[in-house]
Amino acid sequence: MTLADAQTQLEKWLAANIKVAEKGQAVTIDSDGTSRTFTRADAAKILDQIKYWSGEVATLTAQAAATAAGNNGSQIIFAGRVR
Repeated sequence: MTLADAQTQLEKWLAANIKVAEKGQAVTIDSDGTSRTFTRADAAKILDQIKYWSGEVATLTAQAAATAAGNNGSQIIFAGRVR
């Protein structure tokens, strides 16, 4: 998984959240070659996906920053914890 891939997924889930919130309608998401439809009742699942992909973006961003800084990636300090 690349940072660009994770950012793309996050953007899709954010767009789905906006559509469901504004229009209260079903929304179809194409993710990794699979098409899934969510309705307003799935708002919690959409938010779970936003949290997941936000975490992936944050982790991959931290890894990229560590690599750019010369860290070999074996330990990354993230929110006060070593990962």
